Amino acid sequence: MPDLIFSPLDAEEHSRYQDWFHDPELSRRINYPDTVWFDYITTSPHVYTWMIYADVGPVGVIQFEKDHRRASFSIAVNPRLRGQGYGKRMMRAFLNQPEVQEVACVHAGVEYDNQPSMHCLRAVGFTMLSPVPDEHGFIEFIYTVHKTPGDAYQTEAHTA
Repeated sequence: MPDLIFSPLDAEEHSRYQDWFHDPELSRRINYPDTVWFDYITTSPHVYTWMIYADVGPVGVIQFEKDHRRASFSIAVNPRLRGQGYGKRMMRAFLNQPEVQEVACVHAGVEYDNQPSMHCLRAVGFTMLSPVPDEHGFIEFIYTVHKTPGDAYQTEAHTA
């Protein structure tokens, strides 16, 4: 399989991404990427957002936000390509991005009924912190990028 290409999300890709929100499952899971969102992701130095391409065209979008040595992300798979393994492929490539390699851990919150996303995260090495949803209905997952002896951040990550 050819490599995936991570392209910083620009105005044209933003418009393409908005079109995906005609899909009810995607629009139920992720907030619509309006102009306020686009302004935020394009002007915040700690936020990286990519349109990811494969040989079939655009396969997904990942938004990644760093907060010192901890980070979080969201992922959207192109609705017409859902269920074909692109989520796992994107996640594996994403976890090797230089921006991700700069953090100690990556957090993800998944709605309690989103089994495909939970399966994807487990498949690429994320650990579920608790099977009990938080007050917003999310299950928290963590991926440890770098294990550093005595890194206090590891403890913080499990109590967040």
